[in-house]
Amino acid sequence: MTNKPNEHLSAAVLIEKEGNILLVRQAEREDIKWGPPAGHLEPGENFTKAAKRETREETGLEIELINLVGIYTYIKSGQLKIGSVFRGQIVGGKLGQIAGDIVELRWFSREEVQKLITDDAIQLYKPEYNLRCLADWLAGQSFPLNILKENL
Repeated sequence: MTNKPNEHLSAAVLIEKEGNILLVRQAEREDIKWGPPAGHLEPGENFTKAAKRETREETGLEIELINLVGIYTYIKSGQLKIGSVFRGQIVGGKLGQIAGDIVELRWFSREEVQKLITDDAIQLYKPEYNLRCLADWLAGQSFPLNILKENL
């Protein structure tokens, strides 16, 4: 029996441009699975640093975090999963597939995001996070970044 940590921490970014949002398609799935650029926190990393790093690794973009959409939790196989989701804007870099686990990058309109939530949820990667965070994004939910008390 392996000893897994009791928690799993991740960070994601909803990058906005002209009213659209950037989603990535994960290679690990044969069926279509869309979600925001996201990933696990590395040792010694906080949520905001992980969000920027994962975005750069998966999209080639440098971003500035604007605010926090929410912190989402669920339990799977006895492990607490905690994901922070931010809004971000592009400040540099060049959009392109960087990470080997990402096979496609695509801008989605608000209508397409709504369709993913209501009709095509099966196409969402990790719906336990992404259904809620995308609905919160559509609703305009946000919190100031200083709500997080991180040692930067």
